[in-house]
Amino acid sequence: MKQLLKFELLKIVQQKSIYVVGFLVLGLFLLTSIPNFENEEAYYEPYKGKVTEEKQALVEEQLASLPDMNRSDEQQAKNNVYQTFLNERSYAESVQDRIMMLDEKTDMANGEPALLAMEQSMLEQLELDTFTYHQAPNQTIDFVNTFGFIFAGALILVGLFSVYSNEYTTGVDNYIFSSKRGRKQISYAKFGASFIYTILVVCVWIGFDVVFHFIRFGNSGWESPIQYINKYLESPYDFTMIEYFGIQVGVHLIAALGFAALVLFVSANSKKPIISFLISGIIFGLPVAWRSILMQDSNWLIDISFTTGMRVDELFHTFSVYNIAGLLIIKPIFIMSIMIIIAAGFILATYQYVKRREVSV
Repeated sequence: MKQLLKFELLKIVQQKSIYVVGFLVLGLFLLTSIPNFENEEAYYEPYKGKVTEEKQALVEEQLASLPDMNRSDEQQAKNNVYQTFLNERSYAESVQDRIMMLDEKTDMANGEPALLAMEQSMLEQLELDTFTYHQAPNQTIDFVNTFGFIFAGALILVGLFSVYSNEYTTGVDNYIFSSKRGRKQISYAKFGASFIYTILVVCVWIGFDVVFHFIRFGNSGWESPIQYINKYLESPYDFTMIEYFGIQVGVHLIAALGFAALVLFVSANSKKPIISFLISGIIFGLPVAWRSILMQDSNWLIDISFTTGMRVDELFHTFSVYNIAGLLIIKPIFIMSIMIIIAAGFILATYQYVKRREVSV
């Protein structure tokens, strides 16, 4: 079995197209990212740590002293620091306002007092009283829902779309489906190799993501709350950036394994590799096109897609709860549970199809 697993894994990783696509995606990222942010950590030093009224007054004074126009690079960098400080203070105040509003609504609520109380409780746990330079974790986390999921999705698609369909095209299926025992072992080996490959793909982009942004921005700010990242301003989840990054990677990996299971299912049911590639590619790209190109609102079908799971961010942007027979389940847990069930369904369906498939003549 080990030899068969190794053989199937080598068949996947020896495809040259994997490396071509991987370098293209990473090259595109490098071309678009290098001109962006510079390291401004030195300008944060006087204001780092616990936020106090004295620090806020100093920031406001320093900001007022800057010229409105014709700023030097140093003055513009300082302006960025002051604006970030004040924006984060403004958000912290808005959270307190939201808590007070929810408290009033909970007292008056007729329909969903438990729902309002749940959000209020989550917001009350947020700690938004520190200030530090967090460009490294900010960009590391953002990479997942921009290039990370594209990198993983593209390599999973290119690496796995022909796992079964190529056997049909070459006629090898006449041999691998010649016995029930052979079918069982081949299925285990193909799934095992595909999942190992998927894990390797995720590990590669994580390694690149962390090292690249560490080199550019250093390693500070991981203890900051995720609400200091613009995309998560309305998130009620009490995570530091390092905690969220760990959760983000875990959710992404689960969704990536689910997408791999889907690609294998499509491949097993496609007589030609090109059909498998097109169907799997459309399934992966549809949620992106729906939200980013067609600018349509999300719906439950988009929410439970593996693409959304691999992007991760949309699961944690805002407070969202599903009421299942009176049981309140937060969106990330509910969506990931559905994805795991769907992925398991694809694995079982593929195995059953291969088990019952007749050998072509």
